[in-house]
Amino acid sequence: MLTCSVPLCERCANYDWERTGEIKAVFKASVIEEPKSIWCKASDRPEDIRWNRCELFEALR
Repeated sequence: MLTCSVPLCERCANYDWERTGEIKAVFKASVIEEPKSIWCKASDRPEDIRWNRCELFEALR
C-alpha cells in the first residue's frame, strides 16, 4: 500500500495559493528551479514547506 505525505502547508488556512502561484510562475519563466518554499499569510513571508510540525499551522475547516 502506497501512502503519500501531504505537507502541512497545503492543508493550512495560512497557505497563500495565489501568491505562491505567482512566485512559481516567475521562477518557471526564468527557467530557474522552483522554490522549495511557499508564501505564508501568517508570517507574511516565504516559509519552508512544513511536513511534520509548524507552530503557525491552522487546519482548513
